[in-house]
Order: sequence, then structure tokens, then C-alpha cells
Amino acid sequence: WRYDATGGDFYGAPLTGEHLENDQYHPFPLHHEPDGTIWSHSPTLNLNLCWENGRLRFHDPATNQWLLNHQEEQTARQQAEARANDAEALAQTAVSRANNAEAQANEAEAARQAAETLAQELRAKLRQLRNESP
Repeated sequence: WRYDATGGDFYGAPLTGEHLENDQYHPFPLHHEPDGTIWSHSPTLNLNLCWENGRLRFHDPATNQWLLNHQEEQTARQQAEARANDAEALAQTAVSRANNAEAQANEAEAARQAAETLAQELRAKLRQLRNESP
């Protein structure tokens, strides 16, 4: 395979691939797309090699996915890390809110118990006062 980022100024074609057959090299068929993309299939790699606007790209026909170049992979990794950080922050916020809700529930339960205790004391005092009245 030969790749020429200039579009063919150095090698005569932007992309050329050859395979050896009967002691002779034969070119792989090139496909020219309307958008200017030139591509061919590499049976050895089981990938499509594509010349696209001066860039060499690899396409996996089995998954119909483009392989990422180094810069694209770094960008994807940074985006994934940012999403993971966002998810972690959301999880921490959820835990904090759950802890606050639990603390409020505990305070409410303590207040309910204190009110119940006070109500019992007041009932007992009321019975005592009724029993002491003439």
C-alpha cells in the first residue's frame, strides 16, 4: 500500500495497493466516491483503506465503523473521562442528598418521639388533675 497525502503528487495516485500473484504485482481495485474519497479493501487487514481529503482513514466493513486515529482516540478518551467525572459528581451529589434526607428523617423521628412522650406526659397529668378534682 502507498498513501500520498498530496493526492498523487509523489506516487501518482492518492492511494495504491498491490498484491503479489504469480510473481507479479497486481493492483487492488480502487473505488472513487462522489465526495472525492478513494478507497480499496485490504484482505490481509480485512479493512477498507480510504484516502479522504488528504487523510488516510481505516474503515472496518464487518462493523461498519471507522477506526479512530491518534487525535480522535485522545479526544474520545478525554470526552469519556469528562463524562465519567460528571457521573461521579452526580453520584456524590445523590449520596449527599440521600444522607441529608436520612438526617432529616432521623430528626423528624426524634421530634415525633419527643412529641409522643410529651403527649403521654400531658395525658397522665390530665388524668391526675381529673382524679384530684372534687
